[in-house]
Amino acid sequence: MRTYLLFLPLWLIAGACLAQSPTIDKIRKSGTITLGYVEGAIPFSFIREAKPEGYSVELCERIAGDLRQQLKLPKLETRWVALTIQNRLDAVRQGKVDLECSTTSRTLSRQQQVDFSLLTYVDGASILVRNDDKLMRLSDFAGKKISVIAGTTTQQAMTKLLEKMRLDTQLVAVPSRAEGLSMLDKNTVDGFVSDRVALFASGITSPNAARCGAAMPTSALPWTVRSPASIATAASATSTTSGSGSWGRRRRSCRRSTCCKASRSSSGAS
Repeated sequence: MRTYLLFLPLWLIAGACLAQSPTIDKIRKSGTITLGYVEGAIPFSFIREAKPEGYSVELCERIAGDLRQQLKLPKLETRWVALTIQNRLDAVRQGKVDLECSTTSRTLSRQQQVDFSLLTYVDGASILVRNDDKLMRLSDFAGKKISVIAGTTTQQAMTKLLEKMRLDTQLVAVPSRAEGLSMLDKNTVDGFVSDRVALFASGITSPNAARCGAAMPTSALPWTVRSPASIATAASATSTTSGSGSWGRRRRSCRRSTCCKASRSSSGAS
């Protein structure tokens, strides 16, 4: 699936809100913007040579650069904080980070806790299976086990879907993507369900799990932020980078490099 996102240019809105935002006041006074990331979410956020990298990470770095210009703080420092999928929302809500840069989906319940930027990516979920297993449809997992990361929208969606289909499939909650993949490699579970693009990347690195089976519904991936002013700032940066120019090419390259490799590694990849 190819999806092109349109981000509205909100430079004027950003400028109007900057003076009113407690988050911006905090950044001004400290001279530092604190960004959070979740490790192991290739190609969105991961560690390479002891520093965070990835599509979401680089977009957040662009936002930090834009803030340096708007706030006239040429020495504004960027501080990265490692988060987990379980504590990422609390970290934003409690002010431990100003912006979370990973793969967090927007939901109504989450919007009651934190603010969200405009969309940065659109993805769905799939179930990663071992190469030698013939599990192509969700109904094939009847009586089997699927690992899923605890506290995610994928866990909620899978629980409802299995109940609706009346499948006796057991969901095994894990704390991280690495743990879910490890259980699949060790034959502890029969599948691992997560974000599709991240699963493709996981499949490439695993000797046994390189094929995606059943596909789940599509979800939208914005960032979580602390204030409406931050939303406007994030939107203004992504409006000039996502979908066109070098950043548009980077996003399309990201899709091709993960999806095509996974497709070549096995037949039936979705």
